[in-house]
Amino acid sequence: MMAADRAVRTQPAPSDADSAGHLDHLDLCRLRAKRTAQQHGRDAFLICSIAIGGSIFLILQLDSPFGGVMSISSRPIVTALAHMPQPPLAKTPQ
Repeated sequence: MMAADRAVRTQPAPSDADSAGHLDHLDLCRLRAKRTAQQHGRDAFLICSIAIGGSIFLILQLDSPFGGVMSISSRPIVTALAHMPQPPLAKTPQ
């Protein structure tokens, strides 16, 4: 074997100009993982706030069923009451 084959091959040390803007693969993975965790937290907060806001809106809309953005028709109740027998009127004492 030749001496050159037995020599340990090393990478040249990066100069100061290269190391300032250079990140190795492990650093990039760490940054990506941290950024992803922050995004998941922000997304979870957004989803929860939309769910809470939607439930408050729904509760307030159901408080007045005949008005507002979501309203129901009174026609089915009027039709059902028309088919029910009317109770006799109570006589008032004299």
